[in-house]
Amino acid sequence: MSTPTPGILGPADTRRAAALLMHANPDSTLVAGVNAVLTDARDAGRVTELLLALCAVIYGIHPDLCTVNGQAGLRGVLDHYLALETNGETDHE
Repeated sequence: MSTPTPGILGPADTRRAAALLMHANPDSTLVAGVNAVLTDARDAGRVTELLLALCAVIYGIHPDLCTVNGQAGLRGVLDHYLALETNGETDHE
């Protein structure tokens, strides 16, 4: 698994990231679980570390995201949704 600069993340950060991904499964989202993870990270003062750990887990599972093509794919997603935002699309229901 890829990790950011040593010393930034602890085991609890990565545990929270894995739990967040499991609870945020688009096929069976468990909002209470997502909220519990976010509350836990907030209470521990580790929200930024949760986000860094989430990225580390994702990059570890999909190492191709680190490649030029992977970064170009992420740029495509960013550009697509930026265009939706600027065209008045809402980001919530």
